[in-house]
Amino acid sequence: MSRRIGGTNLTKLEWICAQDRNELLGTWGDIPALKLRAIVEGLGLRIAYEPLGDDDGQIDLSQRLIIVDSRLPQKYNENTDFVAMANSIIAHELGHFRLHRFELRAGEELTFQHEHEAFTYAEVFLMPRDQLRDHPSMLPLWQAFKAGKADHGTWWRHVYQLAEHFQVTPSALNHRLNGLGLECQKTTRRVASVSRV
Repeated sequence: MSRRIGGTNLTKLEWICAQDRNELLGTWGDIPALKLRAIVEGLGLRIAYEPLGDDDGQIDLSQRLIIVDSRLPQKYNENTDFVAMANSIIAHELGHFRLHRFELRAGEELTFQHEHEAFTYAEVFLMPRDQLRDHPSMLPLWQAFKAGKADHGTWWRHVYQLAEHFQVTPSALNHRLNGLGLECQKTTRRVASVSRV
């Protein structure tokens, strides 16, 4: 279900997540990742780094704790930005807290749908649509796209620049842009747009 808000189409879930992010961030206009930990702590939650097994993160409401797997460097490529990865994990678990705390308190098992919602929350929280659209790296990407010159290399160069700016992983940033209607098509190595940004 899409909802037209401020000239753009947002899903109801994106709208809910954006409203919650705005409530938590208030007038903060900088990169959301810079305030993420303070917001989590302001909600009475703590962040800990502990070994988790297969999971990269968990939330334990009984201890009011978001846990990030301390073994991320052993589980992933050494070139991975683990601070950026932790930001995504913490925001995902914050999404569970904000969207699913009643289910968690009731001891309900979270479903794939719950995971999808928490993933969307993390994306919307860390990479706001307006900040992405207005970032200086988006203008050359749009110009290259409109000129038919936005190839695979151009796409990923800008994705890496944006990911560094927003303090998220390139794969998270790429997924967010895809969800907003921009994507690099591997078969043609051209950037396509559904013009939802």
